[in-house]
Amino acid sequence: PSSSTEQYPSAVTFADGGIHRIHLKVFNGSRYEEQSKSFTLQPAMQADFDYEPIAVDQDWEAPLTLQTRNRTSGGLSYRWSCEGATIDNAAAEHPSVRFERAGIYRLRLIASNGKEDKVVEKTLTIKPNSGLVFQQDLKFGINEAKNSIGCFFSSRLGGVLTSQRIAQENVGASIDFGFFALNSSFNYCYFFSPLEARANAFPAIPNAIASTFINSPSAMGILVSNDSFEALNNAQALSRFTQWAEPSRRHFTKAQTPHFVLFRTSDGRRGIIRVKGFVEAGAQSYILADVKIEKRLGE
Repeated sequence: PSSSTEQYPSAVTFADGGIHRIHLKVFNGSRYEEQSKSFTLQPAMQADFDYEPIAVDQDWEAPLTLQTRNRTSGGLSYRWSCEGATIDNAAAEHPSVRFERAGIYRLRLIASNGKEDKVVEKTLTIKPNSGLVFQQDLKFGINEAKNSIGCFFSSRLGGVLTSQRIAQENVGASIDFGFFALNSSFNYCYFFSPLEARANAFPAIPNAIASTFINSPSAMGILVSNDSFEALNNAQALSRFTQWAEPSRRHFTKAQTPHFVLFRTSDGRRGIIRVKGFVEAGAQSYILADVKIEKRLGE
């Protein structure tokens, strides 16, 4: 009730958050006395959540691991469910969810504050696995930009990494390849194995893997075009290429765009790089590239 003449009124329910004031006026037959007290209520519980695939699953292809981000305000406990998927902890505030197969899923959150439950449900579409990681518009810096833009690529970590980050996070085993450009003129460029980082004027990478490259496919009679790059829609399509290493390292320049580079990692994953732009910006110069690389087992 908003008012009462009882000495001990019934329980008062407040539907809205904010500042509330209770005022008491007492009469004893000859005079009145009054007192007011104020208090602040939090807003009513609002349930919501976001989600994002982990770095290697940005393509939304199965199998896929999703990280949730609970945006509920005023909640005290949570129950997550998603038929056909595996939730690592259904009572956690921000659980991860694993989808092994392609399909349409409904991820549900029931939030509770001890007085009421609120339900939020969102629909997700997981695509079939192409077997390829496809990363677009990647920036690879010249050597001077190794700790600002970055010169190393990791499909597992979702893009380009700086030398500093590789050292700080000890993720050398996840690096697929590096890029070298002598300076902003881009007259001497090539991709190289992480195992050869120190030999290419970068800090050595602990636990680095080896990779082989064809930095100039045309010199070996291998023809690659924009059309053939776009046509690579699954891992099997890479079988059209039979060579993955050049007799000796070649380099390329900015004279021809786009430029294509073939590579293969020591664990057998094949890939292709499309260099589609050279941006001159002094010490922060970089190339712009797309990468298609085979996934690891379980990615």
